[in-house]
Amino acid sequence: MTLQQLEYVVEVSRYNSISKAAQHLYMAQPSLSKAISNLEEELGITIFERTSRGIQFTPQGLEFLGGAKQLLEQANSLRKSLAASQEQKMVRLTVSSQHYSFATRAFTRFIRSCQENGDAYTLHMREGRTSQIIQDVYSHRSHLGVLSLSAASDRFLLRLLHERGLAFSPLATMVPHVFLSARHPLAGQETISLEALESYPYVSFEQGEDSLNFAEEVLAPSHTQRRILVMDRATMLSVLGETDGYNLGTGQLPQGGLSAQVVSRPVAGTHHSLRVGWIQDANRDLTPQMEQYIAFLREALDHPEED
Repeated sequence: MTLQQLEYVVEVSRYNSISKAAQHLYMAQPSLSKAISNLEEELGITIFERTSRGIQFTPQGLEFLGGAKQLLEQANSLRKSLAASQEQKMVRLTVSSQHYSFATRAFTRFIRSCQENGDAYTLHMREGRTSQIIQDVYSHRSHLGVLSLSAASDRFLLRLLHERGLAFSPLATMVPHVFLSARHPLAGQETISLEALESYPYVSFEQGEDSLNFAEEVLAPSHTQRRILVMDRATMLSVLGETDGYNLGTGQLPQGGLSAQVVSRPVAGTHHSLRVGWIQDANRDLTPQMEQYIAFLREALDHPEED
């Protein structure tokens, strides 16, 4: 006797017809009749009589039907309980980040950790504008946000985060670097001044209608006669690698691919710095998954050349 056979009997009782029950079960009527006949033979009882007006349960059949329904309910309850248990074991993490290679490297290390542990997991990595990152964490779409604060944006963003009930935790302080093509006329210099960059196009990430307070770049050049705006990191690297444009950032580059065409050089003669960190709901504790990702973030920042 199987749960499937019990379900067959319950379906026949529901429709008072073997043919209609077979249609609902997406099986041939002879197959359903045979399965129930085998069950009757196994139990040594007649579950129902077949008549011209349909089926009629015998007294023993009615007793069996009640027990079958009870067993199916228990089985369904057990399935739900086991599914809930598996759901609790599911590793879930959503991270929103500015366009930083170290945030992506930390995310891939987190994925590998889940795979090594044999975990079931659902993971999301979202790169986007600064305002989107803040909104993602504020709306609980993301568990963590990775972003940076500069002297120009520090007060504005910290006030905004406080108003949204979010907390910023710093990870590292970084000096600004210039990203440019390895073939750029200035690529041979150990450091590059902003004045030397004035004749070259400035490439930055688009922030939509947001103000300059949301800019990812640590510095905003005063010259804006030639400017290129992009939405994603791949386009940024492609433009930098194939043109004489430049971008200002942390100095960390992803390994391989388009980044092989791009180099970074410290900005000369500047006292500016960039504070990189994560944001979270100030009223929620870090989960083990969030703590692990943050640990991988620290590693990626401390050892940028390691994969």
